[in-house]
Amino acid sequence: MTSQTIDLSSDIENQILESDKPNVDITRWETLKNRALDRMALRGVSLLQLAIETMPQDDGMRRNNNTVETWAACIEGWMKDGHKFREPGRYFNQQPLAEKIEAQIEEWLDTQDNEQNNKFGEPCFVATSVATNIIEKIHKARVMQDLIEIPSPPGHGKSSASVQYQLQCRKSEGFDAPVWIITLRETNLTLKILLLEMARAIYASGKSSDHVIEPDERMEVDMLEKSIERMATYHRGGVFIFDEANHLGRFIGITRSSGGTIANTLRTFIDRKLFGIALLSNGEMFQRARELKSIQITSRITCERPIKLTENDILLIMQSWGVSGKKELDWCVKMGMGEGGLRTLVKAFRNSLYDFGKINHDSLMFYKKA
Repeated sequence: MTSQTIDLSSDIENQILESDKPNVDITRWETLKNRALDRMALRGVSLLQLAIETMPQDDGMRRNNNTVETWAACIEGWMKDGHKFREPGRYFNQQPLAEKIEAQIEEWLDTQDNEQNNKFGEPCFVATSVATNIIEKIHKARVMQDLIEIPSPPGHGKSSASVQYQLQCRKSEGFDAPVWIITLRETNLTLKILLLEMARAIYASGKSSDHVIEPDERMEVDMLEKSIERMATYHRGGVFIFDEANHLGRFIGITRSSGGTIANTLRTFIDRKLFGIALLSNGEMFQRARELKSIQITSRITCERPIKLTENDILLIMQSWGVSGKKELDWCVKMGMGEGGLRTLVKAFRNSLYDFGKINHDSLMFYKKA
């Protein structure tokens, strides 16, 4: 009898909580959120940049670091939960914060639609065989919680494929989907800086325990590593995507001993099955480790076969840009299959549109690089 009373009380309490929730058009929220995510992916816009470009000024707030970061946090919360910030404002004529966010983002999207790049009809994403293959391999690293190197020549679309994978996961799983992208470069090729970037990426997902301290540069390597391990337990099934991972391969055992240290640290995360790691590179990581007979690394890396463009991929890119014709196809195949791949081809398209207002054989012939 007691248990029935408890269950009944729980049901009543849940009904009361549900009745307190404001009515929300979740379909509209999801559509607007996905449109914003699409545009952010197309333009490479970060959450902070989106906050800067959408922050309202009608309330007289000064645009400084504190208010921009607060607005960014509000947008992030809104993207994670469509029911958030729906409470009425303090005054009778003050709209809920969620509605203000949506109004600002809609205005931003309308502005984007009128930008010069969009007048050119630049496509958001083209699912070439290379991009599809890269996305599949990233997902493999995530599902298997493995360390996988995904080699492909420069300009074949590795970066855009990784952004597209993250975008797909955010749409299907929520904005806090555990898919983190870090671009390796000269300035972050030290163990501490890289661990700090990883810790901050996980922390920003927002599912960590209240006992987790926000990572900062004052934390030492061992503390950062422990922080990553602790936070990763709240994000099981995640994946880190390291773009430009060829930088890491170049420095293993050569000019920076930290290259080997970073590689060894990454593989310990895999050993503990904390998350998967996808290394987007030109193939240097595995090759360099094999040359140095680093069994600790080579035995843990799955190096996929190099992914290369096909002529059909070139045709898909042409179609997405509205380019056709036999001469145009021959020129584009020669350009796209050469050094720089799709990056060089798309750059020629964009310059052709800017300089001549069209893309045809005559306008493309202006670029003699082919």
